[in-house]
Amino acid sequence: AFGFCSAAGFWATVFLLLWAFVLACLCIFCGKHEPLINGVSRGTVALKIMMLCHHTVVSILALVAVVDDPTIISMLTQPGDSTAANAMMRDSRGPSLAAEVLTPVTIGYMVTDLLLLSQWHLTDQASWPEAVLMLGHHTLSLISWPCAVLWDFCARYVVILLAFEVSSLFLTVNWLLTISGRKTSLLYIISGLLFTGSFVVVRLGCVIPQLLAFWQASPWLTYLSGVPAWAPPGSALLVIPHLLNLFWGVK
Repeated sequence: AFGFCSAAGFWATVFLLLWAFVLACLCIFCGKHEPLINGVSRGTVALKIMMLCHHTVVSILALVAVVDDPTIISMLTQPGDSTAANAMMRDSRGPSLAAEVLTPVTIGYMVTDLLLLSQWHLTDQASWPEAVLMLGHHTLSLISWPCAVLWDFCARYVVILLAFEVSSLFLTVNWLLTISGRKTSLLYIISGLLFTGSFVVVRLGCVIPQLLAFWQASPWLTYLSGVPAWAPPGSALLVIPHLLNLFWGVK
């Protein structure tokens, strides 16, 4: 636990310093007397660039890990297979290295994102529901993901959730292109198509296999050695991201 928390704290510091560095660069190149960039504060733009760095590195590494993990691939390509579903909770071949390495990085990123809450682009009442949803997402992830990794309980599901960030990568690019006045550019169109494609393939395409795995081997009804008795019911939270993805996909 100490090692995980230390790693998460290290990455939180890295992301905070990255935000400060980008903000300093924006102040230099945009002029210190121009606090807004097309109506958006420099702190918010720096935060979005920090997000882009996180999403790019973590999502690509997580996607590689997904493809390289035979347990995850079996679960995704053989929907409803009970052996793969049980292995997703805890694999006899050992814990997921990707979960152990990448989860502290994202936990550190989320901590920094919450520390910089004042830099979130909350311009009107319409943006508050999304902010509340993101606050809930960060809070639940900060509580549940470390437990999954430390107890090697459903950690591979966390790796898949990290891979989902590939669509967030293109969404962030679109946001940056919009505030820079390039919403009609070819790059924006390409990024938008990549966002839609990655959302459909990665997020929506993985929903049914995972829901079937939950049905075959429900982690909230399974008690494994080393896992506190109160923890399995909390694993029901794993269903929420997939239901939200289905909702956003239909919307």
